[in-house]
Amino acid sequence: MSKYLLCLLMIFSAFSVSYANILEVNLDEYVQASNVEHWDDSNFDHAIEEGIVVVDFYAEWCPPCRKFGPVFEQVAGELEGSALFGKVNVDNGRRVASQYSVSSIPTIILFKDGKEIQRKTGGMDAEAFRSWVESAL
Repeated sequence: MSKYLLCLLMIFSAFSVSYANILEVNLDEYVQASNVEHWDDSNFDHAIEEGIVVVDFYAEWCPPCRKFGPVFEQVAGELEGSALFGKVNVDNGRRVASQYSVSSIPTIILFKDGKEIQRKTGGMDAEAFRSWVESAL
């Protein structure tokens, strides 16, 4: 029994170390973009009505979302004025997440005049994200 517990403890420890690497975000370099809005079920529909809108569906407890968050903020700051950027916490925007069939997070959806035009599931690096957004502009 003790060998079994020791084995489980070793596996858990190894998983914890590799899982911690996923969450690495240099908070010294992380600056929240002032042009990123936060939406929920009550204000989402109005927010996407006009123009190009980039939406990050995320959750605070989601490690890949936490890793992609600074990338989203960085690119939003760089492309300020060319698109509207916003985030929906799926725990607070369940209707919206369901309406757009968001089944895994992060999911990033590009809207044009209220209609979905592109979608990506999973995080990406800043260069790939910037290129993807610019392709819709």
